[in-house]
Amino acid sequence: MLLKKLKSTSAEIASLAETTLSYSEAAKYIMHLLRGLVPSDTINLGTIDLGTEGGFHFALDGFLMPPERRELLSDFMHEHPMVEYARRNGVNPPLRFTDFHTRRQLVEVPMYRECYRGYVHSMMTFGIAAPPGLNVSFALSRADCDFTDKERDSLGILQPLVSAVMQQRILREALSAAYARGVPVGIVHGAAEFVHTLDDHALALLQAHFPNRPRHRLPEVAWRVLRREPNRVVTLAGLPGGGRLCARLSPDVRSWRMEVWEERSAVPPAKLTAAGLTGRQVEVVQWLAKGKSTAEIAMILSISPRTVQKHLEIIYRQLGVENRLAAINFCRQWR
Repeated sequence: MLLKKLKSTSAEIASLAETTLSYSEAAKYIMHLLRGLVPSDTINLGTIDLGTEGGFHFALDGFLMPPERRELLSDFMHEHPMVEYARRNGVNPPLRFTDFHTRRQLVEVPMYRECYRGYVHSMMTFGIAAPPGLNVSFALSRADCDFTDKERDSLGILQPLVSAVMQQRILREALSAAYARGVPVGIVHGAAEFVHTLDDHALALLQAHFPNRPRHRLPEVAWRVLRREPNRVVTLAGLPGGGRLCARLSPDVRSWRMEVWEERSAVPPAKLTAAGLTGRQVEVVQWLAKGKSTAEIAMILSISPRTVQKHLEIIYRQLGVENRLAAINFCRQWR
């Protein structure tokens, strides 16, 4: 029976490669499938910053522990056996509390006694691929019985497939965004100011512009700007020599996706500002100089083609030229 369910579950997970589901939508669907294979009272996808030990968990339908117990977890994260395994060895295979302690030993462990006891009898987690310094894992919990060896082994068989499918979702999103914007784009998924996961490029950009920040949450200054202007391209930081770090937050019902990229200046912004152009018109000129069409500029800047055309009319007038080609040639003298 379990083997039959394992085959059907793996086939359904593999089929996600052909869908257009986002990372967060795929995660929710996979959690439903995993719980159908290995029954559990709750299941969540958690992200732990292995440096600060801070974290965030997205639960499919709540937690067994009350909020006051969950808040205590950060005080005991240094002795969490699954997190310690990930810190030492990387992505963890399916692991249970009882893979580290006997039941008698477990009830005396401070972390279990203060946080889990009375609510969570058993937990099993397995990790998926994540950038350095982060542990991203699915966690299944039961209130009154242990997970069996067969259930652990079943999740071990599915783990590489689940990890590959989740990575593919981010890769597809990054490639699609890079194609639209003409530059490498990093992808971040999260909820509120917390990060579920992100790709290596997004991590590198955020670390470069916001050093010494926790990996499991967005920089406070960036989150303030992004939540004020959802679905719009915003500037998070300037670049030396001209240009900016850009981001666009696309909210969902309970989560969001963020694109982040560096926009190098094709023309020195100061020269364009001195010519009387506004900040938005400077952005239009930069993309114009990179060969983008009116429709492409509209998509990149999240404005209508008509608005782009109005900006172009003003730009031509301010620069003293008559058309797109003349404006590009005029700007080349400032490179």
